[in-house]
Amino acid sequence: MAEAYSYGTDLVKLFPAGDLGIGYMKSVLAPLNHIPVMAVGGVDEGNLQDWLGAGASAVGARLVQEKWVSEGNYEALAALARNYVGRTRQTGQEEK
Repeated sequence: MAEAYSYGTDLVKLFPAGDLGIGYMKSVLAPLNHIPVMAVGGVDEGNLQDWLGAGASAVGARLVQEKWVSEGNYEALAALARNYVGRTRQTGQEEK
């Protein structure tokens, strides 16, 4: 992460975040809290606030459900997106 950041990146991707765990991210960010990290993989609407609260600057989560797309259930997709945005606002984070 530190090397990636040293090359001038604006955001370092932590993948697979779910496998590594929130504790791992907290431990890494303890001395490197100046590095903006995006947690990707294993982030969902149930743990989104945990990742943001642990220091993630952004998250990558799966919003598009293929079944909903094939069924034309765009309202379900929109509702899920609204839920994610609402959860980011609860933590005081800006949606990205």
